[in-house]
This record gives sequence, structure tokens and C-alpha cells, in this order.
Amino acid sequence: MTAYCEQRIEYLEAEADRDLGEDELADEGEKLVEVEESDGGTRVMKKVPCGKDNCSTCPHGPCLYLVRREGDSLIWDYQGAVET
Repeated sequence: MTAYCEQRIEYLEAEADRDLGEDELADEGEKLVEVEESDGGTRVMKKVPCGKDNCSTCPHGPCLYLVRREGDSLIWDYQGAVET
């Protein structure tokens, strides 16, 4: 049982250290502006669509998020709009 626990810890630590790829950070219609790795997660600045039909100013933003991995999921913490 100890060996399993040690292997599981190694796996989880490796997953936490894995860099996030662009395909994980931007959905369809979104545009990455800046990605910066930091100790507390990954800082992601991106422009996002509003979802309204015929919006001539989409995508909107940029908006800043702090992203961290928990298992197979990404936790997105919205930090606010960024002045341009």
C-alpha cells in the first residue's frame, strides 16, 4: 500500500507541474493574449466572445484569469478586465 501511495503522490505532483497548453486555455472563439507561468498557477489573459448573435465587437476583453490544475480539471479564477 505504501508503494501505491508514493506512486500516486509522484503522479499528482507531475500533473500539477505540467504546463498548460493553448488547447486547454482557449475555447472556440477565444483569443489568447498572454500566458505566464507562476507559482500560484498560470496567469492567462484572453479575449472571449459574449455569445450574442451578430456582435460586431467580439471577442471582448482582454480578461485576466488565474488557472490551476486539480486532477484532470482546470480551476479558473477570474481576476477582472484588463485595461488596454
